Amino acid sequence: SMFLAKASGQSNARMLEICGMGGFLHDIGLTRLPKEIVDSPTELSPSQWREMRMHPKLGVEMLETTMAVPDEVRYIIMQHHEEPRGSGYPNRLHGPVIFYPAKIVGLADAFAALITKRPFREAYTVEQALGIIQHEVGKFDRELVLLLMKLFGGKQATEKKAA
Repeated sequence: SMFLAKASGQSNARMLEICGMGGFLHDIGLTRLPKEIVDSPTELSPSQWREMRMHPKLGVEMLETTMAVPDEVRYIIMQHHEEPRGSGYPNRLHGPVIFYPAKIVGLADAFAALITKRPFREAYTVEQALGIIQHEVGKFDRELVLLLMKLFGGKQATEKKAA
């Protein structure tokens, strides 16, 4: 998250701290969900997905009385699964309404999830993960996706885009 934030021009110390703390705490609400949902080796059922989609709100609730966590970090926790096209969760926010650092953390989170082994699948390679993200049109901020491609895909990613 901090690497992507810095590369996107969010390089003042305060914003890097916010993105770093948000990146660290964004999924804290998962600790309040049943382990069988979080670590499911199979696709989640619709009712399990409803519970999973509660983790941003649960995370913010967990930190309500923690004064050491800035409000900006709470915005990241609440909004890291929102999507510019408005189909994210928990509030179905649209593009410009989503806190920019939440877009950064959301993209970093998705990339990290793809390149990490899961109970239900092997880890994708960096190239595969970038391809998946690139094809998820509207799920992530377009400019941030292009930046991620440039940072991790290097010359090859930009050549594919131009082709």
